[in-house]
Amino acid sequence: ILKDKHTKVKSVIGDFDNLKLPSCSLDFAIAWDSIHHSNNVVKTLLEVNRVLKDNGHLIIVDRGHNNSTSDAEIERMLNIRYSEEFLIENYLPKDKILTRKDNGEHEYKYDQWESFFKSSGFEVEASLILKEKHEKTLLSKNDANIEEKFVEFELGGFERKKIIYLLKKCKK
Repeated sequence: ILKDKHTKVKSVIGDFDNLKLPSCSLDFAIAWDSIHHSNNVVKTLLEVNRVLKDNGHLIIVDRGHNNSTSDAEIERMLNIRYSEEFLIENYLPKDKILTRKDNGEHEYKYDQWESFFKSSGFEVEASLILKEKHEKTLLSKNDANIEEKFVEFELGGFERKKIIYLLKKCKK
């Protein structure tokens, strides 16, 4: 797709909080279903902010929950145990007890995401929730007034929906 510009795109695998890239070196970055694994979202976003050029953009595709979601419900989601099939597919002992929390999962509400962005020098330019057309998602509506669109394909992951944020790095 990129032809002679293929060197302009860099995929980075490794430590969220220690990107081996020069400051102000990227026009944009994409985080696909990964930021919820960060142990300190603001620290992670500050590091992304560091490597973005002024007015650079970050696109986040992740998960989010209504602001009214109780702490007890968040805890319930994090304590869900992975199935034997999941363990086998991931080369783990099939009798291992592994919860979503044990696997580094975190669950954030929409207002928490926006607080993380503000604290790390980002402005939300746009947001959108994509939802699978499924009985679990057809009746529910978010309480953050974020536009929702239904898709005809599987989104994968937990709860059959994704939140997408287009963030702009604020000028210093």
